[in-house]
Amino acid sequence: MPDLPTNTLLCGDALTILKTLPDNAVQCCITSPPYYLLRSYLPDSHPDKTLEIGLEETPAAYIARLVAVFREVRRVLRPDGSLWQRVTKRDPMVTRPGPKAGSYGSRTTDSISGTMLTPARSTTLGWQPTCTCPGTSGTGHGVILNPFCGVGTVALVAARHGRSYLGIELSAEYLALARKRLSTIQPRMWVGQ
Repeated sequence: MPDLPTNTLLCGDALTILKTLPDNAVQCCITSPPYYLLRSYLPDSHPDKTLEIGLEETPAAYIARLVAVFREVRRVLRPDGSLWQRVTKRDPMVTRPGPKAGSYGSRTTDSISGTMLTPARSTTLGWQPTCTCPGTSGTGHGVILNPFCGVGTVALVAARHGRSYLGIELSAEYLALARKRLSTIQPRMWVGQ
């Protein structure tokens, strides 16, 4: 299996790309999967339209596709890794397979990836790193995965906090926007924040 690519955005189907990644390779996954029947990300004529998640005929088919993706996410997470996902527009569903709850309650973790500050009914997400160690040392140390990266907000925040990121996005148009956003990061921009 190849090494884990980091600080990069990959264009393609999340499930297909996740299957190429090594086991136990990332510290944290932060994502918001496509919503069921709320929007279409690709034009009807796009060759990858059938790979788009969220347009399935039934909720059961939608859930089955998400389960397949998140089985792969779990495989690539380190044993002490964390998964943060938001699956509705209103109430985020946060799961964490890590070893213990964090100091902010049962929906947070104080693992190497940082402390998530996201109450169950919050519409915003805050992230603050909690370790003083470099974000790139050790296997999967500080690597943040987003299998549905959209315009790259998770990658942008990960980079801002000195963590490596890996984003996957089916839409080349959204990926171009993400790359443009990431290109505006200047190393001195975050000093003192």
